[in-house]
Amino acid sequence: MIGTVCLITNMPAPYRVPVFDRLSLLLKELHIQLLVLYLSKTEPNRSWAFPNMAHDHVVLAGKTYSFGKTFFHWNLSSLLKELRRSKPIAVITSGFDASMLQAFLWARIAKVPHISFSDGTLDSERRFGFFRRLTRRAVVKGSHCVIGASMKTLALYRHYGAPSEKCFESCLCVDNDRYQGRDQKKEFDLLYVSQIIHGKMPDLIIEIMVELGTNYSLLVVGDGTLKTWFLKELEEKGVRYRYAGFVQPDETPAFFQKVRLLLFPTRRDAWGIVANEACAAGIPVLTTREAGVAGELIIDGENGFVLPPVASVWAEHIRTLLNDRKLYSDMCREASSRVRMFTCERAARGIVDAVTASLDEQARKR
Repeated sequence: MIGTVCLITNMPAPYRVPVFDRLSLLLKELHIQLLVLYLSKTEPNRSWAFPNMAHDHVVLAGKTYSFGKTFFHWNLSSLLKELRRSKPIAVITSGFDASMLQAFLWARIAKVPHISFSDGTLDSERRFGFFRRLTRRAVVKGSHCVIGASMKTLALYRHYGAPSEKCFESCLCVDNDRYQGRDQKKEFDLLYVSQIIHGKMPDLIIEIMVELGTNYSLLVVGDGTLKTWFLKELEEKGVRYRYAGFVQPDETPAFFQKVRLLLFPTRRDAWGIVANEACAAGIPVLTTREAGVAGELIIDGENGFVLPPVASVWAEHIRTLLNDRKLYSDMCREASSRVRMFTCERAARGIVDAVTASLDEQARKR
């Protein structure tokens, strides 16, 4: 083995674990070992089960703190211990909190290539203050390469000073095959699968269903602080719906097969992996421009619609789409086609490309 690449990330996310599994195999072909250091097993706002993982990993000892709706991890001693033990030839950090910054500084002191990995966008970081922006510029300047989860993330990195030739993409994705190949009767017109919180706009969902009337049905999947209020409002407004509760990611494919459209409104979302799931199942998506998928995975008028948060506008597009068989069929086909570009293989290879470019640059400097 040439050595170990340490990738540091917050927690095992279901949509990233398969990418890391594939990444581990690709790096082994280059005689490089992957070690993923997770800062936490889970976070307070996540109910995901701890997944099975084929890649080498360590869940670090530490504490998680909340600041508003954001969670920060404090793993300074355990992280430093693992970095010293593994002696990585490259370090990848996927964030900018204290633990990530410690790993960045360790890499700089140890003269090891550092790679910054993020899914943020100009839109998701537009309210950041001077210090947070300054920190990001410093990390980008001190990194050999950067990895973005989308083209919008790469635009953010360039905004912070990253040269285009040092920008690599590792797309957000799901196992598309798990959502395909089923010819199941559609029990519901619309699907809302989400954390039921202010940012995911359950208020707009209620307004849309009222506009549509009782000819349209809704399947709700998820949980959140506004669940009780949301379900009560649906009842009082006479909406035809079924509430399935929270389900683990490996159970979601069956729900996408039951519906005709996904409703994905959001006030701010760096991406929106639920759109990948819908497209993989051949379902068009309606979303807002604040979703990272808008304009990259979801193309307005082709495999869904990108709409302003106005209930009457959403209701009009839903009626048009579901009552026009040809338009609906074309959008379903385009949804399935476009999501094929978003795969675990492509995501893993983007990280490999960043690693090899960083190591090559390090070798040239020597």
